[in-house]
Amino acid sequence: MNGKSTVKSLIALTMAGAMVFSMNTMPVSAAKKKTKAKSTVKSVKVVAPSGSKKSATVAKGKSIKLAVTVNATKKAYKKVTYKVSNKKVISVSKKGVVKGKKAGTATVKVISAKNKKKTASIKIKVVSGAVKKVKLNKSNLALNVGDSGKLSVKVTASKKAYKTLKWTTSNKKVATVTSKGVVKGIGKGTAKKSAPGAAIIQIIGGIGEVSFPYALSKPITILGPICGQIAALFWLTFMDGGAVGAISPGSIIALIIMSPKGKLFVNVMGYVIAAAVSFVIVAFFLKRDKTPDDEVEEVGGIDLSQFVESHNAPGEESVAKADTTTVEKKDVKKIAFACDAGMGSSAMGASMLKTQLNKAGVFVNVDHVSIHQIPEDVDVVITNTNLLEAAKKEAPAGTTIIEIKEFLNADEHKAIAQRIKQMME
Repeated sequence: MNGKSTVKSLIALTMAGAMVFSMNTMPVSAAKKKTKAKSTVKSVKVVAPSGSKKSATVAKGKSIKLAVTVNATKKAYKKVTYKVSNKKVISVSKKGVVKGKKAGTATVKVISAKNKKKTASIKIKVVSGAVKKVKLNKSNLALNVGDSGKLSVKVTASKKAYKTLKWTTSNKKVATVTSKGVVKGIGKGTAKKSAPGAAIIQIIGGIGEVSFPYALSKPITILGPICGQIAALFWLTFMDGGAVGAISPGSIIALIIMSPKGKLFVNVMGYVIAAAVSFVIVAFFLKRDKTPDDEVEEVGGIDLSQFVESHNAPGEESVAKADTTTVEKKDVKKIAFACDAGMGSSAMGASMLKTQLNKAGVFVNVDHVSIHQIPEDVDVVITNTNLLEAAKKEAPAGTTIIEIKEFLNADEHKAIAQRIKQMME
């Protein structure tokens, strides 16, 4: 065989192999074509507004909506029809709204429009009476994480009405509620509401302690204030800023007053820089934080008792003042915690007292006020020993005035909370 014939043979062999390969692979490619999945209805479920899958109750002339779930492979096959066993007792719309027509019992059958064999049924009881009004004993309830509070409800209804209640919560990450009305604090929802107030107290009043619980609820955020202080000190050193004396309390007002002539802008800018740097760094960590709300300690109410027990001198014992006077009985709805300015100490004291009252099962309004601006509708005024006489002059006639030696003494707050509880019993 010469060279040309050898080359021709190799080319022919290669072409033949390619043809065989292509012929063998073509059927495989065709076999990979997707086959249409068969559309089916797997199940049908119906649930009453109460959560029951077996029965529901509705008053005559009233309506309830059934929740229907169809487990199907295609949305088009999730349509259902409704069938009623007794049309004189109830009627049902195409959207699953059941209306009571006459006292009695009937069954609603939910049928899949695609597969008639897939059904679900629920028994409906129609009662002649109706609930007219439902009223809670409290319009708001403040709780710390882990604490619980009991709500009671008054149901106004006609005879034979269905008075069974369903308790629900708008946000289970903040609070849960049982079938008996016991509410438990779970998450940090209140912290978001109380944070602006704490910021005002710190900026205007200069009481930095109010921000501690917020920072300690997520310790990584402490880096924000640290870096903010570093940035402010760098700016003040570079621009030759500073004050003529100690800035105490550390409020923006005190800073302005203590700023020397010509350095007001420099000092205020140092304050702004510290705040801006702190904000950016804290925001960075909070945006990336994946901790569930129910794993974060509650900050609502700014309970500082866990951080500050008292301000006694070394060697002194922290003892709450014993109240040996007879406890008067009265309906307490509003408590005023009063200090000279009504901003710093009284704000923290009011918060601590509210926490102790809640733990004792007492839920009333506790406000912080100036000793010279005590509201007319207040029932109890709590103030420091030094301001006791001023409180007696400023408080409305008949107001109970309770003395407290130290605004941040946790033991005194507990004793006062117990006294107020006894007053209301």
